[in-house]
Amino acid sequence: SLKTIEHKLNSTWRSSATLQHALQVVAQQNGLSVTTSSSLAQSMALLRRIAMTRQAMVHFVVNYKSYLMFDVLEGGWKHLVLDIQEAETLDDIVAAHSLYLRGIVQKSLLGSEQSDDGSILLGYSRLGELIGELMELCQNFCDYQELF
Repeated sequence: SLKTIEHKLNSTWRSSATLQHALQVVAQQNGLSVTTSSSLAQSMALLRRIAMTRQAMVHFVVNYKSYLMFDVLEGGWKHLVLDIQEAETLDDIVAAHSLYLRGIVQKSLLGSEQSDDGSILLGYSRLGELIGELMELCQNFCDYQELF
């Protein structure tokens, strides 16, 4: 889930910050600096690249989660409540709920394929597949970092 990935990314940040601090302390104790030690310079540059990659992942996950919560779910919910209040029959309520679900699938960027009658076909759109791949990449990034 998005919350799990966000939490794992934040946890890996704490681990990396601890590692970077420990590396700086050991280097300082041994009289090393990035100008005098190419190994230290490479290590610090690698940690910086990892941090930048993680930050880009956090940025995407947080913004996508916000979009889903506020633009997709909350906005759709307001319309659903209004449609249910205006409904006169059970069929009207069922139709309102179906419209709500279709809106969620479309606006979540996961499903955009439509059949001839306008209903959403099951399955992911290409964009949905890419979002899934990106979430898997974030998960793999966290899992890899947790090994160390």
